[in-house]
Amino acid sequence: CKWSDLTVRGKILSDVIDSILRSKIQQIRKGSVYSLSAMIGKCQSLMCFRDKNSEQVYVEVANKQVRTCYEELGVTVPQKIDLKSYMTDLFDQNL
Repeated sequence: CKWSDLTVRGKILSDVIDSILRSKIQQIRKGSVYSLSAMIGKCQSLMCFRDKNSEQVYVEVANKQVRTCYEELGVTVPQKIDLKSYMTDLFDQNL
């Protein structure tokens, strides 16, 4: 096995986060037109890129299917995300 202890811990953490997110999405999307797999598949087409100079992540304009999925989840697709303020907000909410 070529996995280090750190790699295994990272994989376990990733799997736990994935399980939590899937559970939350399942709760939100009850009665949805799309299955969870279809929703994840459609939303993967949404592309974004990071500008390292400004620490901004720019999100492309979502197509109709992606917008429908996000609307069913009650989420708006942002045009850009400021990484510094997002990380600050994320950690402040969890304290």
